[in-house]
Amino acid sequence: MTLRLVLLFLALLVPAAAGQRVDPAQDSRVLVLLLGDSISQGYHEGVVDLLGNDFRVLRPMHRNGRSFENCEGTTKGVKEIDRWLALEGGGWDIIHFNFGLHDLKRVDPDTRRNSNNRSYPRQAELEIYVQQLTHIIDRLEREGAKLIFATTTPVPLGVRPYRENDDVLNYNAAARELMESRGIEINDLYAKVVDEINLYQNDRDVHFKPEGSSYLAHCVHDVIFRYSDDHVPIKWLDDPWRYNREVFIIEVTRGLKRWIPLTMELRNRGEDLIRKAVDIDASYAREVLATDLWPATDRFGRRGRGSLHPMSAQAERVRILQRDGYSIEHLLIES
Repeated sequence: MTLRLVLLFLALLVPAAAGQRVDPAQDSRVLVLLLGDSISQGYHEGVVDLLGNDFRVLRPMHRNGRSFENCEGTTKGVKEIDRWLALEGGGWDIIHFNFGLHDLKRVDPDTRRNSNNRSYPRQAELEIYVQQLTHIIDRLEREGAKLIFATTTPVPLGVRPYRENDDVLNYNAAARELMESRGIEINDLYAKVVDEINLYQNDRDVHFKPEGSSYLAHCVHDVIFRYSDDHVPIKWLDDPWRYNREVFIIEVTRGLKRWIPLTMELRNRGEDLIRKAVDIDASYAREVLATDLWPATDRFGRRGRGSLHPMSAQAERVRILQRDGYSIEHLLIES
């Protein structure tokens, strides 16, 4: 039996440099602000690359303009939020933000410096955290942007300064209740990484391995793209096929994140990797095509679930690219 493997490569253009100044009035891209601690710093560049040229993604920089600023906890957030929102003139379409990991760490009550003493207070006790987070949200809502809050990621044993994962759960629960009461979308990064945290996170460290930061970047990319409908560039409405392609990229990427760990497990068990991988890949492809390749849009940008008819009379062969030993047909498909 001969196995024929078909590989689909989807390429996105590399966006302009993050520090390049652009006149907002002349820029049709979706303008995104990322606010967060060092975890957010770790996935920032991945989000920029994944979103591509139709989004402009920025975050606060140190005053020297040479490196990303750590937004830390709500105590710093309350002091700096106005400066962060004024970055390059503001005018944000989407703001993805997180506070919590610094709030729950233990600090010396006299010096306020980080401490490994579990009997010391947290930087911002839970009640103060909620109050300060509320203040930050009040300010963010005045921007008129789409707000997305990311939950705090897990804390392993043995980290310095001292933190407890039970606090992460409590702070996330309080933040979730606040976001739901204010109608703010939640990107539950905690839930998305906790089941495979050993694969993604460094030992005895809140920070993530490169593959962990890459995975978080995909999680942030997915939710920003899905909640950007109200700010879709005009040219996307004129090109519904591009919109569908971007959605398909999200779903394929999400599938690969499930597929790769499974194939690694099969290899460790000595299973027939190729045979199993083809079965898994084919099953996932059917799932995407049957359920996830929507919301589809028609030529007028209207969204809705429909059937695909690539071989029907409505399909238009746009062009054929001849390659060495194969050809590529571009079909315009009625949806």
